[in-house]
Amino acid sequence: MTAVKWLEVHIDTNHTGLEPVETMLSALGIDGVVIDDETEFEDFLENNGQYWDYVDEDLRQEMQGRSRITFYLEAGDEGFAKLGEVRIALEELKKTRDDCGTLLMTLDDLEDADWENNWKQYYKPMEIGDRLLVVPEWLREDPKVRAGLAAGRVALVLDPGLTFGTGSHATTRLCLTALEKTIRGGERVLDLGCGSGILAVCGVLLGASVIIISLVNLYRMFVLKEPVIELLTGHKADDGEDPIAKEGGGLQ
Repeated sequence: MTAVKWLEVHIDTNHTGLEPVETMLSALGIDGVVIDDETEFEDFLENNGQYWDYVDEDLRQEMQGRSRITFYLEAGDEGFAKLGEVRIALEELKKTRDDCGTLLMTLDDLEDADWENNWKQYYKPMEIGDRLLVVPEWLREDPKVRAGLAAGRVALVLDPGLTFGTGSHATTRLCLTALEKTIRGGERVLDLGCGSGILAVCGVLLGASVIIISLVNLYRMFVLKEPVIELLTGHKADDGEDPIAKEGGGLQ
């Protein structure tokens, strides 16, 4: 199958020119545009500073003086015809407005990529400690994975991007390392606020019995003050009953 080629079209303007350029493009049937604007960028930073501690200076420099609209056209007859219409409309806009900056149009050629799957190339099997091997689902049959399993490692198979993350986040990796070092089989583990359950799955694979409590049930326990035993077992306990006393491997 031949990859589709696209034209990435940029129009440089200024903050004042963004609206008339966007209106011009919309009149030509081009509505899916990307807008980069220094003024809006700085306003966003100023009004939302409570959400971060640091802003990359390289990003700030990249946005300095920028007011640009970007859109995409298929690199075929229709796309080039539409590009001609845009050029003519830009010339007309330059004649009627002298406050819209350069209105310079530039092009980049792009090939249509398999965006749904191309990101997978960046995720590789990851060894944790001496026993654990985190494996992306699509690399189950990879020779390095087979070698790791043959050497006695336990495979934690994930499908990053759907239910689970990649396991490479610093806090997740730290917890996985702690579990790998601690669990020798037969332990009882409570995964409190389990999220996707990746740590609980790891605990089971390493031989522990695991009880998981979701974030929803955490709220019910600590905010609504509902009895823990009912959340864990689904029934009311007799006085003195231990909700975690039941032995056995697997998830509960």
